Amino acid sequence: MDLYTGIDLHSNNGFCGILNMEGGRVFQKKMPNDLSRVLATLYPFKEDIKAIARRQSKAPYSE
Repeated sequence: MDLYTGIDLHSNNGFCGILNMEGGRVFQKKMPNDLSRVLATLYPFKEDIKAIARRQSKAPYSE
C-alpha cells in the first residue's frame, strides 16, 4: 500500500499524518521534535511510505 506522510513542524513539537492513496487517514499523532522518536513512530510504515513532506512556519525570530 502506498502511503504519504506530512509533518507540520512547530517550535517544540510536530504533527505527523499519514494518508493512503485515496486520501484516507491511516495515522496521526502530535509528538515532540525529537528525531529518534519521529523515526521510531514512522518505522512500522517504512516499507509503504513513498514520500514525506514537511511544513514549517517561519519563526518570528528568524530572518
